[in-house]
Amino acid sequence: MNMAADKKVLIMAGGTGGHIFPALSIARQLQSLGVEVEWLGTLKGMESALIPQTGIPIHYISVSGLRGKSFLTKVLSPFVIVIAIVQAIGKILKTKPSCVLGMGGFVTGPGGVAAWLLRKPLLIHEQNAIAGFSNQLLYPMASVVMEGFAGAFNRKQEITKSSLLKHFYSGDKTVHTGNPLRQEILSCPSPAQRFSDSANTDRIKLLVLGGSRGALAINRLMPELLKDFPAAESIELWHQCGKQNLQTCKAYYAELGIEENQNCRIAAFIDDMAEAYCWADVVICRAGASTVAEIAAVGVPAVFIPFPFAVDDHQTANAIIMQKLGAAWLIQQQELSPERLGSVLMQFIEDKTLILKAALLAQQAAKTDATEQAAKYCMEACYA
Repeated sequence: MNMAADKKVLIMAGGTGGHIFPALSIARQLQSLGVEVEWLGTLKGMESALIPQTGIPIHYISVSGLRGKSFLTKVLSPFVIVIAIVQAIGKILKTKPSCVLGMGGFVTGPGGVAAWLLRKPLLIHEQNAIAGFSNQLLYPMASVVMEGFAGAFNRKQEITKSSLLKHFYSGDKTVHTGNPLRQEILSCPSPAQRFSDSANTDRIKLLVLGGSRGALAINRLMPELLKDFPAAESIELWHQCGKQNLQTCKAYYAELGIEENQNCRIAAFIDDMAEAYCWADVVICRAGASTVAEIAAVGVPAVFIPFPFAVDDHQTANAIIMQKLGAAWLIQQQELSPERLGSVLMQFIEDKTLILKAALLAQQAAKTDATEQAAKYCMEACYA
């Protein structure tokens, strides 16, 4: 008899893939243990398209962020939040979960408050190196607080210099689990296996990631770099530019006389990221939590260009953790130029042994059992 068959976890996650995919990894792990899983999200987030395809029942509440919104929207926001909490209470009463897991996104705030009001065990997971606003508020309400990067809540307290936050973040309920990853990412061959032949090749394989929506600064930079880079013939490029930017990005390359061929591939989206990481010698990308965790787990050197408008500049904090290990290079967008990036790439071209050294250092930051750890804490909460 499966003792977990009568247990149910309600997962709250939404907005972007950075919240949804780690949550989905935990959902699959819980299902493999015989636990029933349901989802709480919003109709405006990616979850409304992704989760129904998985067969996981999903419920919706109405809530969105306030950044960049009109003054009237901000004035009305307390009423909107109260309505969202009431909606979340209704969904929790309907689904009757054994515990509630918050994985980030706008849904997590109202959903977490609703879980606390109903005295349901609440677990939260912070993916970034600096805790986000919703998780800051939910910290005192949660029974377990999981961190993708150790010290995420302490960093937030250091930024704000708040004695109140210091009081909130005290206690022993915080655990460093790492960020849950898709199984295919964890199945990549080791750096030693992948890079055994790299030192004997003429080219370095450069994977450029702008995120699913693309990053204009990175998309513009790469053709400019290749145009005048003295060692351009030493680079094999795979550039993911974002679905909405494909034609524009191709035009950038064409304007500078760079043709697409076997050594220069431009793609709107890469479906198999495990294949891409395994192929790459070096990755150029933003520094979102999931991306950093994937790069660490696979073991591949990275040049991080953090998104400059991220809340609390958390992408820079994510990147610094890898940089301090010697596994990554950090270039702020305002300092980005073909010359600056080219000087970093020349280090790999001139000394290909640096690729394996940095890859092995990257794996020191990896927490490859994050999914299992998160599921374990959910199971413990179910039986509490």
